[in-house]
Amino acid sequence: MPPSFDVLSYGTIGLDYILRVPYWPTPDRGVHAREEEEHLGGKATNTAVLLAGWGRKVAISGYVIGDDPVGTRLLERLSEYENLSTRYLEQRPGLSSMYCRILVNPAGERAIIGVRADDTPQTEPTREMIEDVRLLTLDLYGGAERVRAARLAADAGRPVVVGDLRRADHPVLPYTTVAIASAAEIRVEYPGWSVDAFAAAVQAAGALHVIVTDGAGDVLVFVGDAPPVAITPPRVEVVDATGAGDAFRAGVVLGLLEGAPLTEAAALGAAAGSINVTRAGGASRVPELAEVRSLAASLPRRQAR
Repeated sequence: MPPSFDVLSYGTIGLDYILRVPYWPTPDRGVHAREEEEHLGGKATNTAVLLAGWGRKVAISGYVIGDDPVGTRLLERLSEYENLSTRYLEQRPGLSSMYCRILVNPAGERAIIGVRADDTPQTEPTREMIEDVRLLTLDLYGGAERVRAARLAADAGRPVVVGDLRRADHPVLPYTTVAIASAAEIRVEYPGWSVDAFAAAVQAAGALHVIVTDGAGDVLVFVGDAPPVAITPPRVEVVDATGAGDAFRAGVVLGLLEGAPLTEAAALGAAAGSINVTRAGGASRVPELAEVRSLAASLPRRQAR
């Protein structure tokens, strides 16, 4: 039988409570939030919601949720998206669900406080789950279950798109089709390394292709042995950077599902991420697909080296 879903978005799942603050609190200086907003949250959730909003059939799994008020509210919010299935989302009685408190300052910068993020159980990926989708995308805020999911997908011939890569030798890489990393995180984890050196190491570890984002800077796309291509994102006024990387990954996944070359898929990602940061919340307002496509088509591309 053909797969039921275009995508399985596997990873962190929860709610975000966003507090808008005029400045960062310090040990000697408190702060009063100007407002608090509830949003869907978690990297798997954000990516899934955007793809579902763009008409793709998406299943979500990863973090187990509880039957507490947070878990119940999360299911209510997810049910608003007709293309998003919770078939593989596990709810466990008596469990307290993960959620995040996020401080956002006037510059759109954010500080994230995960509550119960480290001890939340994970849903074990199964062959049935993987074979029921055309593509697997996942974040790496977990453990060996992420690698098992990717290995199952590779064995089943499904593309694997990995976000939030920090390690050039991560065990998920032999099963990865596209690995997405942040230049800012590369500079922290591998001081003295160039982006090119990191991408080469990631490909040597098994990933076919690598994309490196850099905030408002150029996105670099490494396709096989070809010289990298740079895509310049637009200048935008940042309201909230929460979920920018998740929106980027959703755009890349959309492009791959449509059979686009990786550079064009990355342009969709750059466009989606750029639009997403101009509004509050990771995925509470899905950018119109026509707007994403139009912006992606306008972004400059050039050979980077």
